Amino acid sequence: MRFFCFLLLAAASLQGATQSNANPGVISGTVVRPDGMTGIADVQILIVGPLTGPAANAAITMPFMIEEIADGAGMPKASAITNSDGRFEFKNLAIGQYAIRVQREGYFNAAGDTLSAQSIVLNATTPVIDLRVPMMRGATISGRVRDSAGQPIPNASVATYRIGYQNGREILESVNSKSADDRGEYRLFWLQPDEYYVGAAILPPGQAPTQIFLSPSGSIPSEQLFRTFYPGVQSARAASRLKIKEGDSLPGIDINMAPKPAMKVSGRIINTLTQANGQPEPTPANFYLMPRDATALNLAAVPYFRNMSQVNGEFEIRGVPPGSYDLVTTLPDSNGRAFPGRVSIEVGNQDLQGVTLSIHPGAEIKARIFLDGKLIPAAVPPAPQTTGTVPGGIVTAETLRAQIIGAPSTGPRLQFRSKDLYYSVFDSVASAGVRADAEGAYVYPSVPEGAYSLNATGIPANAYVADIRSGDKSVYDNGIVVGDQPPAPIDVMLSSGVQSIRGTVRSVDGKPAVGAMVVLVPPPARRQNVLLYRNVRSLITGEFTIANVPPGNYKLFAWETVPNTAFMNAAFIAKFESLGREISVAAGGTLSFELPVIPRN
Repeated sequence: MRFFCFLLLAAASLQGATQSNANPGVISGTVVRPDGMTGIADVQILIVGPLTGPAANAAITMPFMIEEIADGAGMPKASAITNSDGRFEFKNLAIGQYAIRVQREGYFNAAGDTLSAQSIVLNATTPVIDLRVPMMRGATISGRVRDSAGQPIPNASVATYRIGYQNGREILESVNSKSADDRGEYRLFWLQPDEYYVGAAILPPGQAPTQIFLSPSGSIPSEQLFRTFYPGVQSARAASRLKIKEGDSLPGIDINMAPKPAMKVSGRIINTLTQANGQPEPTPANFYLMPRDATALNLAAVPYFRNMSQVNGEFEIRGVPPGSYDLVTTLPDSNGRAFPGRVSIEVGNQDLQGVTLSIHPGAEIKARIFLDGKLIPAAVPPAPQTTGTVPGGIVTAETLRAQIIGAPSTGPRLQFRSKDLYYSVFDSVASAGVRADAEGAYVYPSVPEGAYSLNATGIPANAYVADIRSGDKSVYDNGIVVGDQPPAPIDVMLSSGVQSIRGTVRSVDGKPAVGAMVVLVPPPARRQNVLLYRNVRSLITGEFTIANVPPGNYKLFAWETVPNTAFMNAAFIAKFESLGREISVAAGGTLSFELPVIPRN
């Protein structure tokens, strides 16, 4: 594993030693431990440049790609390795912009991140720059995994997790994972300083810690199946969080595996979808158990799978721990579109029987789109033509793709986005088969049941979504819930007159803050609407532009570094509320600001 620390430097071009008189510039430095005194040997240094035009900004926005950027732009590059004192030096540099990459396996930059940026200018009066680059040595966590009888568990998968964010909701992000040895011992190394949860899972023989696969029986064994967090609890919220510092070694982090839950959830699928079209009843594509606790720390991206069996509409899911869940399954209709059945369940300390999962064909939803009060008639181009089907009348993949994705719209369209924590296939299915009616409305014939947020795509330039209404109720901020009955018709209200926000982000010493995350945050009453946020990164000059901002009141923040979508989390943003700049955006024009950066620490 390789970890990177970057310094982006405005300096001069790489030239040969024969041109030393013409290019007197020097960039040198020392890579040191956080004490500022101890040098780090064998650090790889890459310098590329001169970087000009698009390549200069690309090096800021994609610092891991600076070597590829240099190659693509025909820019020179050179490399060096620090000596025993941590020193490096590049000579014969002319005026220009450079990017320097600093890396050594198991080390991180001084803030504990894998990425940092700094702007420096070499000129005739300052031709020599000497840098001090602090890096931190990674930490180690080790221990044993034991069963409830205190016996070691060989080959258990052990992973470290830290808190991340998905649309502002706290989730667990896997950072590193290893398998325990035959004595149940594990060692996780090269961990950047941070706070971690440690969890263990028992995987089927031969399965890698991050592998997920679908078995012929329909069960999905994965590391999601069952986990115990240090010291021996099933809930991450109840687990101990370990704070590790530079170079730490934490032994004795022993995990006592909790007894695997034995509860079963069983019931029957009632499939009105297949009864309506007369097709044979298919086997469910997947079963999902989605925890309904909004404060639960669930793993990112992957739904909560469980072993299951299903025969003739009857199902059984095994090994379910107590908790509140949404139980979801999917079945395809005669066109191959997946429709869900969903039911809320409470699992206690005994088996749950008699659960009914009803699958409906979806609800018809009509939507009209207005710009400045005038109806924009629906325009739906014909779906692409496909040729033939496979034997048995089952649609081909090309046909299914045409039904779900369709041809590009010639005008604005209503967009459905599932509000489930996890990725959902129902976003695209909701728009399948859309047509226009005689009154100029879009008709979505079979929107699967579920909770959706709503947005409009393909809207005219200089326009924004002012509101989305279902009947006499605004649903733009909170979305809609679709059941087996259609909601009131939806009106998407577009208005003209967006504005741009420009400015410069500066560090505490007044210099341009390079690569800062500039975020426009809506007022507290509307922060549940993720579509109202805007974010960009500042350029090498510290400048930023946020285009197409709807009128309204906002707060403007600039972070040196911030976790992805953390600014959408109420508890996170509360820590920085006083550091945001209140702004009022009117229709049209451009606002300009200077913003102080919020330091990473």
